[in-house]
Amino acid sequence: FGPSCHYPCPMGPNGAICGGHGACNDGAGGDGSCACDAGYFGHDCTETCPGPAHSPCHGNGACEGGACVCNAGFYGADCGQSCPTPLSTGTCEDEATCAVP
Repeated sequence: FGPSCHYPCPMGPNGAICGGHGACNDGAGGDGSCACDAGYFGHDCTETCPGPAHSPCHGNGACEGGACVCNAGFYGADCGQSCPTPLSTGTCEDEATCAVP
């Protein structure tokens, strides 16, 4: 990447560009950054988000910088737990932690 294309894109330990889990912004106008596939993050896309690889954050949230931000109604480091239903005595807060008295 770069004006004269002399700079390499980040490679993972496996020798693959962006760890084989993303695409490099290469070419003369590129900056060499990796756009990681879902479920991966890091400068070389080799770090994984919590939850199963095929469904980061169990599909119940979004991975941001390696941490799950759970959707309403779910909680846990990998958003794999759901709040009790019905929530007759509590609510699920914005951070998706269940607050039951």
